[in-house]
Amino acid sequence: TLQEALSLGTKIMVGNIFGIAGILIGLGYLRGFKGFSLLVETPGTHPDVNAARYALLALNKFLGLQVNSSGLEQAVEEIKKMLESFGWVKIQKGGKKKDEFRWFV
Repeated sequence: TLQEALSLGTKIMVGNIFGIAGILIGLGYLRGFKGFSLLVETPGTHPDVNAARYALLALNKFLGLQVNSSGLEQAVEEIKKMLESFGWVKIQKGGKKKDEFRWFV
């Protein structure tokens, strides 16, 4: 239900959803499907393992699952190093960046 989704810390947002995610949501609506879509904000230019981890955590909580996300930790570090080597992500000096993700329903 909507209240259950909101209890995960999600927000109802208005805007455009692009790509297959938008098509599936639109087709579901046109065909009378009931439900909601959990989307995680990503840069869209490269795989975002942190976003995948946050989505998995929300699904674990909502569906009562216990899917292990420990393998994602290694992938986060590998992708971070690769992106830094390409110059896509700057190496942050000083402190650790706080991850802030917004959840959309």
